[in-house]
Amino acid sequence: INAEYMGKFWAGAAGFPVSGFSLDDQMSQEQQDVEAIVNGLTQGVMHIGGALISQPFKRVAMLLQLQDAAPLPNGVRYENARDVVSRIFNEQGLRSFWRGTTAMIMFPAVGSLAVILATSQLNQPKAKSMPQAFLYGTAYATLSVACFTALAYPLQLASVRQAMDLGTDIKPKGSSLTAALTTTPREFTSLWNCCKTIVAKGGYPALYSGAVSQIGATVAHKTLQSLFLLAAVNLPLGNSEQSMKWRFAMGCGVGMLATLCSYPLETITNRLKMMAGRDQKLYTNARECFSHIMKNEGFGGLMKGSSVIVGYALVSTGIWASYSVWAQKRDAERFQREKARFWQDADDDDDDESDL
Repeated sequence: INAEYMGKFWAGAAGFPVSGFSLDDQMSQEQQDVEAIVNGLTQGVMHIGGALISQPFKRVAMLLQLQDAAPLPNGVRYENARDVVSRIFNEQGLRSFWRGTTAMIMFPAVGSLAVILATSQLNQPKAKSMPQAFLYGTAYATLSVACFTALAYPLQLASVRQAMDLGTDIKPKGSSLTAALTTTPREFTSLWNCCKTIVAKGGYPALYSGAVSQIGATVAHKTLQSLFLLAAVNLPLGNSEQSMKWRFAMGCGVGMLATLCSYPLETITNRLKMMAGRDQKLYTNARECFSHIMKNEGFGGLMKGSSVIVGYALVSTGIWASYSVWAQKRDAERFQREKARFWQDADDDDDDESDL
């Protein structure tokens, strides 16, 4: 449903008709395969670029969000986003803002591969009624989520744990005892080392700490995004150029609003990830985590770092919105060109029949 609404949303932004004349009908199978590969590679590049640009926002937000979930070395405490940025830059260096990026780049690729391998041979039966369609769709989606989570979730957990690693690779200046004591070594040296360390301490189930909550947070985020996009699709707009600009702004706004509304669930999920492989756990499930936060920090504890995540949502959604508007505008121009050629060929055939 989310994909359908997003398609209609960006299709309207480019003036591309949602139904009617089919562009695919005018393309050979080889052309469609080539286009699919090009689109896939383009989206892959966009994803990598988006991850590299948005990861510093995510790390700053997580350091504020999760600093109460586990004791930080040397009694570290961050007051606000500005304090985080300043101290991380001075203590860990510029490169440290991208800790956990490798896992996030691999995350969708591995998850999508898992879904494709699991569902490629599955023929979903045709539904004869609305309840059957809902049942089949739910079963198919459940299988996809299960496969995605089984392979990709450990990468997401490792990304969070690497982002919360406050160790430094920078050698202390001087050889004094004070310099040595104030320098904290890295908890994890790589993605593989992170996963191996967590498994060594808590077993393989530790890699799935908070997985159920993560599914709930993702469903909530996508559902809200679908509802907001549905509302945006049905709003009256002006001419096509104004429509495109307005929809681009609205798309960014929808991304930020959906992220903020689902942020409390994201906080709970990330805090459960911080418990993976630890001997002393503050909480073992989402209910305990929610009760602990409300009792000790209040509702504000669920929203820590949300001001920074707005920037992340704006950057991330803006990148994909730009790509979507460009892609739909490109397809709209190709659609009009192929449609004109189609009707021109039809007119030529009519003229030939008339001559005969």
